[in-house]
Amino acid sequence: LINLQRKSFFSHSFYFHQDTAWITGCDFLPNLKYVVAVTESTVILWDYKSKESQNNGFIIKPMKNCLLCVSTVTTSGHLAKDTILMGDDKGYVYLLTLTNDDFIMKQSKADKESQFRFMDSESFNMPKRKLHDDWVVKIKYISALKRFASCSTDSINSFVLDDINRLEDNLPVKEFSVPKGVNAFTYCGKAKVIVTGG
Repeated sequence: LINLQRKSFFSHSFYFHQDTAWITGCDFLPNLKYVVAVTESTVILWDYKSKESQNNGFIIKPMKNCLLCVSTVTTSGHLAKDTILMGDDKGYVYLLTLTNDDFIMKQSKADKESQFRFMDSESFNMPKRKLHDDWVVKIKYISALKRFASCSTDSINSFVLDDINRLEDNLPVKEFSVPKGVNAFTYCGKAKVIVTGG
């Protein structure tokens, strides 16, 4: 975490001990005031406000597939909860909503080497849908369009742009394909275009 303040910055980090787990994506939860990060098999919720010597947070595990990316769904009017999107190495996109109550009711013992507490992934309602036939390499909620976008190296369903409700039903999704897939994308609100790279 890099904090920008009066033309200077300082950093605050945490060390997560879980064998050789790589952090593959991270984002900020604006309502719950946590940093969310994903590793190969866990979702980490870090209370960045805690002292560095007393890192606090939660670990949601296990996740059956390898998580590769995460993005917060930014909406107005929900002060006590945040929703995140995640993509994995099997082409699935997940939708997970977190509230303050989850931190109180679903926590269990803490990690011996940190203050992180475990939460069972099975205790969450986590809709998922297979949108791609290969790795989901990036996912993003585009608030200006009120749509989420996900891209993959999949040559058939390379890029999906649709409502998050599509993750909870079986209706067709709006997608297009690129012969060798899409590795990156961005949206420009002024030009009203999405740029992809593959």
